[in-house]
Parts: sequence; structure tokens; C-alpha cells
Amino acid sequence: MNALVTDLTELPRLFHYNAWANARLVDALRPASDRALAIAAHGFTAERIWLMRLRGETTDGDSIWPELSVRACASLAARNASALASYIKELDKSDLARKVRYRNSKGVAYATAAGDVLRHLLLHSAYHRGQAAAALREDGAEPPMTDFIVYVRERHGAHPSTSGEGQGAPSTPRVP
Repeated sequence: MNALVTDLTELPRLFHYNAWANARLVDALRPASDRALAIAAHGFTAERIWLMRLRGETTDGDSIWPELSVRACASLAARNASALASYIKELDKSDLARKVRYRNSKGVAYATAAGDVLRHLLLHSAYHRGQAAAALREDGAEPPMTDFIVYVRERHGAHPSTSGEGQGAPSTPRVP
């Protein structure tokens, strides 16, 4: 089975979701939540580094755990969203199989298909948003809802069903 991301039509939607979720996290960050802020800074910085790698730019010496303010996180997340949207817009299907050559944070050289790098970027971001949400909760704050399904519902104006359909477990047909 080929695990490579191959659906160019779905990528803009997934990266729009990622930007939406990142913006919600930024809105919930507080300078008093050092751990959540550090995790968010790492997540946003990693997105920038992966985009640089996709573009063939060097990332040698870039810190993957920088100390950033809430304002700097907000700026970085917004720049990432714009840059990633532009990058995705320019892709064609053959670009997804292109090998991206880079060195990881420990200096080890790798070559990975661009489609797999894009998938990793999305999953890595979601992972760290979850960690930041947990840190916010530990600090007594209410973390934002960043689930994909929440994004879908908000984007399509979905409201809870009043008829009971779609709520809870599926109903069991009655036997006469």
C-alpha cells in the first residue's frame, strides 16, 4: 500500500483546517502558561522548518524549541498559514512523490517524499496542539476545541440535530 498523500484536492482543505486550529490555539495562549506557550512555539516553528525543507532551503542551526511570545507565535502561525497555502496551490501530483532531502535536528540526512512530509507536518501540528491544550487545562484554562469535526461543522454551519438523528448510537430497528 502506498501511504503517500496523493489527493491534491484535499490538501487545501486540510491545511486550511490546520491554520484554523492553530489560530484557535493562539487565541487561547496566555503568557502565564509557559508550558503551553513553549509547545505552541515548537509546533509553529516546526511547521516553518518543514516548509523550508519542502522548498529546498537549509534549516541548519534553526532552533526547534525557541522561546517565543504569544504575539510572536501568532505572527509565525499566520505567516505559516499563508506560506503553506501558497505552496500547496502550486503543487501538481508529481510534486508529491518528489524526494525532499534534509537534515533533521540532530544532523542526520534523510530523503522523504514531499507528500509524506506534508502529512507529517499536519499530524505533528495536531499532536502538539493536543499537548498545548493539555497544558492549558493543567494551568486552569479552557483549551480551544480544535477537532477537525468542529472545523467542518463551523465551516458548513452545521447545528445539532433537533430531530435526534445523528445523535448518539445508531438506533436499533424495532422488531414487530
